[in-house]
Amino acid sequence: MTGAMELADTIRQLGALIARCPDRAFFDGPASEADIAKTEAAIGRALPDAYKQFLRAHNGGFIAQEAVTERDEATLDTEAWNANHLLGCDAIRHEYRDAFLIARDVEPDLGDWPFIPFCQTEGQETLVFGPPGPDGIAPVLDAFHEVGADEWGVLAPGFHVFLNRYVDTEGFPETIALTNG
Repeated sequence: MTGAMELADTIRQLGALIARCPDRAFFDGPASEADIAKTEAAIGRALPDAYKQFLRAHNGGFIAQEAVTERDEATLDTEAWNANHLLGCDAIRHEYRDAFLIARDVEPDLGDWPFIPFCQTEGQETLVFGPPGPDGIAPVLDAFHEVGADEWGVLAPGFHVFLNRYVDTEGFPETIALTNG
């Protein structure tokens, strides 16, 4: 199977998981092409193709640890906080802007920030896409907030691998990298 076909299959598996666990899985509907383009324009770079494919199916979402009985905004926000929350377009724009401003506080001459936040983890860390490698695929990095970007570890070689792990573990894959990027 090609990478795109594997990713499409994993997205279908995620859809089946969402249907099977409606009291735990909370994902938005698809992002529009306009919203994806707006996000890319706002962050000044293209989102990885694999993440765009995910966004075309689900504009973000998460799987809670346990069944959620209350569906009010505060409860869902708390559940998202305690989950590995895949970000939608609006959240990516917000998180990118905040991360860039923080990075620029440390490096005032910083003109570019090559990382794209896409997941808030249950441990309140951020997973980001690093700059694409020679194969054009952006690795998933554990953006541990207590160290600089040069010390962030590679969690997965690309989103297609990360999403497969996410689905296999029902939303709770390993999110702490054990190797530096």
